Amino acid sequence: MGRGELDLVIRVDGRRIAVEVKTIQTGGLDDPAYAFTSAKAAQVRSLANQLGIGRVDLVAISMTSLGVGIRWIPDVA
Repeated sequence: MGRGELDLVIRVDGRRIAVEVKTIQTGGLDDPAYAFTSAKAAQVRSLANQLGIGRVDLVAISMTSLGVGIRWIPDVA
């Protein structure tokens, strides 16, 4: 198998989905989705393909002094 790891593999309606999780702690308006680079997308897609997983989603978590924001972004890679 290739190098790397999958953060989560979940099952939704009988379909397996690979999920990459990106978290940042910030005081501003930074978006953790920016950390999901094209190189990381290719790596996660390759690993997912090796496991027969056809979909990759992203969970972007922002931690600020005001609280925690969680955003689920489907089909990112």
